[in-house]
Formats: sequence, structure tokens, C-alpha cells
Amino acid sequence: MYLKDKRGLTLIEALMATAILATLLITVIGTFLISRYSAYQARHRFTAMSLARDYLEKEIALGYNFGQYDTNTFPSNAAVVTAVDGINYSATPTPYPPTITTRGTRQFKTIGFVVSWPERTPGMTIVTCSERVGTNIANHQ
Repeated sequence: MYLKDKRGLTLIEALMATAILATLLITVIGTFLISRYSAYQARHRFTAMSLARDYLEKEIALGYNFGQYDTNTFPSNAAVVTAVDGINYSATPTPYPPTITTRGTRQFKTIGFVVSWPERTPGMTIVTCSERVGTNIANHQ
């Protein structure tokens, strides 16, 4: 018996609709996952830059300081480790000792910091990320 009035979906139509819907859902979910990972990276980078900026501001506040780093914070070129939200950020002064340059009659101390931290990639491998900041401090004597 042949039905003249079709009122439903064939199996092929249902499978095609399911495949299209699945493709759209996977795309949207993938976009959310990438967005989440980008926010995760940005938070770590912001924290690293904030730590580097704090160290830099402490050094700037000390001034020229005979061309040396603050020996209370950085007695050597060893890294200072700070834990934030369970992530260990290590700050290393670079160059160590600071580079002294002379321009005309003025001396400048070149300082900088590299802050490194471990970060998990979407593939679940751990890589080391880093940020670098630096500046010159003039000798006003």
C-alpha cells in the first residue's frame, strides 16, 4: 500500500539533520573551549606582568643604588619564586649584575626581570612561558 500523504521524515532526512546539528554543536563547544583557554593564558600573563612590574617599581624606587639590584630581594641571580593561585612564578633579574652605560656625563643602570611559569596546553603538555620587562635608571648624583 502506497501512502499519498507523507507526514514524516525519512531515515535519511533524520540522519542528515542530526549530522548538521552535531556539526554546529561541536563548532560552538570548540569556540567556548578556545575562549576559556585564552582567558586562562591571559590571567597567567597578567599575573606575571604584575609581578615583574612590582619588582621593577621596587628597583626604580631605590634609584641608582650604586648600579646594583636590591640585595634584600635579589642577593644573587637566583630566581625568586612567588606562588599565586597554585602557580609558581619565578622572577629572575636580567642582566645580573645590572649593565652600567654612560651617555655623556650621566650613568644609567639597565635592569630587567624575566618572569616564568609553567602552563598546561590544550594537549595537556606542560610548557614554560615567560614575560620580560626592563628599564634604565639614571644616576642623579
